[in-house]
Formats: sequence, structure tokens, C-alpha cells
Amino acid sequence: MVGPLCAQVEEQVDREFDVEGSKVEVEIGCGDTAIIGVSSLGEGAEFAHIDAIRKTRWPDQPLPYDTATGKGLYASFFGSGDFNLAKLPSSYAGHSLLILGTDLVPLKSKNSDGSTPWAQVLFLKADIPNTVFWVDFDAAVSSGEIQEFRANWSLREEEPQP
Repeated sequence: MVGPLCAQVEEQVDREFDVEGSKVEVEIGCGDTAIIGVSSLGEGAEFAHIDAIRKTRWPDQPLPYDTATGKGLYASFFGSGDFNLAKLPSSYAGHSLLILGTDLVPLKSKNSDGSTPWAQVLFLKADIPNTVFWVDFDAAVSSGEIQEFRANWSLREEEPQP
């Protein structure tokens, strides 16, 4: 994953991959799984940091992206078209969702110094046609809306070694 992992994810990785006292860094990415936790707004509430974005109009020639790595997904899916945005409903708590990709995305707001802030975003495969789940990575992990990650070792060259 680009950028630092949140402390909660680092703790999970430390627990799962502490091989005889040697820590192993594991990158989360395309093909791995994210387990949805509970909404940070309370049980039964929509998720605060996970959105369901449905694309309702596609351009004539959508941009291709690398489905093996997830590179280019943001430009391909969000580049042009029309979208419907909704917060992820509480019914997704406990679901395991495939990670389609990650990206560092510029936000529309500006910092006080005029610079553009960036957000680490995780894209999850939705069970709704033409829809991607957009996860504000740092906020979702630190609030418990993303409960844990599971690496898909079949996509990696080798398992971590101490």
C-alpha cells in the first residue's frame, strides 16, 4: 500500500506475521481482501468512511486499467461519466470484499496554505453492478470500519520470510 499503514493495521500485521521475533512488512493491494467492521457512527448506521459509487453513464471508450495490479482503476472508473454516491449501508458489516486497487487521490478542498490535500483510497469490489466501494483508508482503518485485511498469497511470488 502506498504510504504508511495505520497503527491498527500494523498491529494486525505484527500479530499475524511475527516469525520467531522477526517482523515482516506486508503490502495490502489488488487481489487481497478487506473485512468490513462496524460503522463508526454506531450500530445500524451507514458507514462514515466507505462510499458506494455507482457509475450511471460510461464514455464511448473507457480507459483500460491493469486488473492484476489495480493501476489505472481511478482514471478508468472515475475519469468521466455520471455517478450516484451513497454511504455504504450497515448491512455490509462483517462482509469480506476483494480489493480492486489503491490510489493516492487529490481532494477538491485546499489546505490553508493553498496546497492540495491527498487521500489514500482503497477500492473494493461491490456486489452491485457498475459500482465500486470507495474507502478513505486511514479514516476507515483507524475508526474500525475496516476490521482487518487478508493477504491472497497465491498472487504473491512468495510468502514472507524472516
